[in-house]
Amino acid sequence: IGTGLTPEEFHQKISKKEITGHVGLIQSIQLISAALGLEYERIIESPPKEVITKREFTTSYGELVPEGFVCGLQSKIYATIGGLEIISLDFVAYAGEHDEYDSILIDGIPKIHQKIIGGVHGDLGTSAMVLNLIPKVIEAKSGLLTMLELPVPCNTENIWKNGSNK
Repeated sequence: IGTGLTPEEFHQKISKKEITGHVGLIQSIQLISAALGLEYERIIESPPKEVITKREFTTSYGELVPEGFVCGLQSKIYATIGGLEIISLDFVAYAGEHDEYDSILIDGIPKIHQKIIGGVHGDLGTSAMVLNLIPKVIEAKSGLLTMLELPVPCNTENIWKNGSNK
């Protein structure tokens, strides 16, 4: 995500594709629109932008990041129809002291705003999805399937707080 780089170094690494931002945002827009039955005319993805630290801090790896240096990045993408933004994704990842959360806003009836305090750790969330989908995938038809063709993943074990099954 570019933590510890100068803004100039960040831009060089972005242009050389050494830093890519979040991978898969276009596919996420496509899958969301397919799941909701929404048609779109264009998908517009902005190049990743740097997030600049406002004060010096030390990362969890013990590296000092001075004020004015890069502490992370932001990637934005949206789908439009008739110039109207119908789906947008905003990915922000940066180091330092801040409130971590994942947020979903659905502007509909009713309007839904879900905020997951602490966020969902990407690697843990992905591995949990894979593990909980194993029984569903075994029962699925053969071929290349998307999440639209598989049942909703759910917990496959009855695990109690003490870690034992009852």
